[in-house]
Amino acid sequence: DWVWDKYSVYFPSTDSDNFYDSLNWEYEWIWSYVDMEKPWKLKIVTPISWSPSEKAWLKWWDLVLKVDGKEIKEENSLWEVISWIKWPAWTKVVLIIDRDWEIMELEITREKIIIKDVEYEMIDNKTFYIQIRNFWDHVDSDFMASLEELKKETSVKKIIIDLRNNWWWYLDKVSDMLDYLLEVWDKTAIVKYRDWNKTYYSESEKVIDLNKYEVIILQNSWTASASEIMIWTLKDYYPDIKLVWEKTYWKGSVQTIRNYSDGSSLKYTVAKWFTGKTETWIDTVWISPDIELELDIDKFQNGEDNQLEKALDL
Repeated sequence: DWVWDKYSVYFPSTDSDNFYDSLNWEYEWIWSYVDMEKPWKLKIVTPISWSPSEKAWLKWWDLVLKVDGKEIKEENSLWEVISWIKWPAWTKVVLIIDRDWEIMELEITREKIIIKDVEYEMIDNKTFYIQIRNFWDHVDSDFMASLEELKKETSVKKIIIDLRNNWWWYLDKVSDMLDYLLEVWDKTAIVKYRDWNKTYYSESEKVIDLNKYEVIILQNSWTASASEIMIWTLKDYYPDIKLVWEKTYWKGSVQTIRNYSDGSSLKYTVAKWFTGKTETWIDTVWISPDIELELDIDKFQNGEDNQLEKALDL
């Protein structure tokens, strides 16, 4: 159902099951982030790297019009359409898409793949790269593992934190992760409900002192919510951090989920969140980059990431 608040959504029983599957990455499908900001317009936010979607050349901003010949209509919800695309692995699904007013047909083979919350590596002998894909159940422990590995690499001078296309979920997870980078009792976020406020503080000794490194954060227009909390908080406490690419999504609200006996559920907005140090409400206030740089999609499809390359050259 569509209401004034696009983050508040009622899920009938089947849609509710699909929604909870999405929180646990238990999909056998084409592996793209998708969104439906308006009825009947399923938008590809981004294909996940090395996924069936990327292999089939599905692109950012493609609009899906039909799934296996079934037209997406105004009454079809996001999670209903996702259910058409899901399951089972190694079968094919045919999508009719609108790409810049050109209608195209793509056949994609579904797969079941494992998506890690955090990936990290030494890119060269001085640069440590951390990609955070979402803020779900295991992300804090995975992030800690990346920092423990970083501590072992004594030659590191630069840290790149990649939050592009990360528009997901748990505020308490990002607060836990910020514990590893801030001093004890530094404020990480403030959540303002109708009748009371909750302040999140750093509660443990920091693992890494970012003052010792050059830090660059990669962001884009699908960097949202928990990612924006992480960026703004780190920028507040470490003003020399550089932000690369474009304005973030500006989502400054908090949702919760109510489950019903018939298997349906309601995700609805209960509060607004504000940054911890400056108490800034992010809604409609983008986090602007220090360096603007558009992603070269043609190069990206050939394995080159011009934004990451720019971060390496800074």
